[in-house]
Amino acid sequence: MPFGIDLALRILADVSFLIIAMMTVRSAILTFGLDYMGLVYLYFPEESEVQQHEICSVLRHPTYFAVVCLAVGGFMIRMSVFSFVFLILLDIGLLAHIRFVEEEELIERFGESYLEYQKQVPALHVRIRNLRTYFRFLSRRDL
Repeated sequence: MPFGIDLALRILADVSFLIIAMMTVRSAILTFGLDYMGLVYLYFPEESEVQQHEICSVLRHPTYFAVVCLAVGGFMIRMSVFSFVFLILLDIGLLAHIRFVEEEELIERFGESYLEYQKQVPALHVRIRNLRTYFRFLSRRDL
């Protein structure tokens, strides 16, 4: 493939992931509010409540997914071993943080119901069969 076309495709992929990440953060802020986005519920558990939004049926941690999208976009534009290693380490680091920090608290707070929720909904990646629901969440204006 000629250099110009290859670069154009990589830029298109990078911009696409950047837009998806920004739309995800926007939708998450509008849906959950800044207090939940700032993890205030970890510090004030008595004020937290179970979130039951459409996005929660396809993705447990949409903001972290946005971070992964940014990293994928960076990998697409750079296409280097270092950007790939960064992407993998970021993914592993986020999954470890989710598992050992955030979800420990949520399991303690909500018990068996949260364990069942974990089995049904992925933490960090959208399943292909749920992409329509995910993009519907991103495109909603009435959040």
